[in-house]
Amino acid sequence: IAHAAIFLLTRLLTQNRLTRYDAPVSVMNAFTPDELRAMAVAAGWQQFEVHRHFPYRIALVEKKLEPGA
Repeated sequence: IAHAAIFLLTRLLTQNRLTRYDAPVSVMNAFTPDELRAMAVAAGWQQFEVHRHFPYRIALVEKKLEPGA
């Protein structure tokens, strides 16, 4: 859905060829929530959260460990 939406929006809102090409490619190359979780585990993060924000933004947040924990 995100790819189709950005494809249509770039066709409607801009004539810039770079934007029309790059925006859909960026959407297709974006990390998924599962990929972000896997990266956090691979990095050794013990406490983290993946937050989804409307419409298609995803954030990986590491929780700060208490001293001595």
